[in-house]
Amino acid sequence: MVKRKKKGTNAKSGAGKESTRSSKAAADTASDMDLEAGGNGNGAGGRASAEAIQKRRIARRLNDLLSGRGSSKVDGRTEKRRQRLLEELEKGSTKEGDGLKPIEVLQRVHDLLELGESIARIRQACKGRTHSSLISADRAVEVLRQVHEAYSFRAEAYRFLNVPHEVLVEAGLLDASAPRRGRPKKGSAGGASS
Repeated sequence: MVKRKKKGTNAKSGAGKESTRSSKAAADTASDMDLEAGGNGNGAGGRASAEAIQKRRIARRLNDLLSGRGSSKVDGRTEKRRQRLLEELEKGSTKEGDGLKPIEVLQRVHDLLELGESIARIRQACKGRTHSSLISADRAVEVLRQVHEAYSFRAEAYRFLNVPHEVLVEAGLLDASAPRRGRPKKGSAGGASS
């Protein structure tokens, strides 16, 4: 830390210097503790880390479970977020009017699935949305594996990119026995009688 002299200070303001120095030292210590705890160094003014956000979500679930509130009730912020995500998927753009990139579609679908939204409702919101066709299946498999390793999106989210079923299976995101669309038919394991 560099010490600087202030112009025009006198002996009477010496006590003020000490308090300024101690508050700066306290701020530096708080910033260092924030960095050690995995924060971004911005103190209270910055966004929380993904780990901190996840811990808060888990704590809310525990509080809801043990306080008897149940998980069926969604707080106002979560409901507004859910509505905003669905609206963005329907429009195909963000609030600012920017078009959604494929990674943003994946993130929104994944978040909606985590909030408990049904696949049918998400599909309805994404109706008519298509992404550019893939250049090569081999390259797509490689990129999808890397994306899944980095982000760990739910496997169902990748279907909303209009990636061919075979590519998703080859990338290891879906089981080969998974249906191409929807749920497996009841009784499809055995012979169907007419």
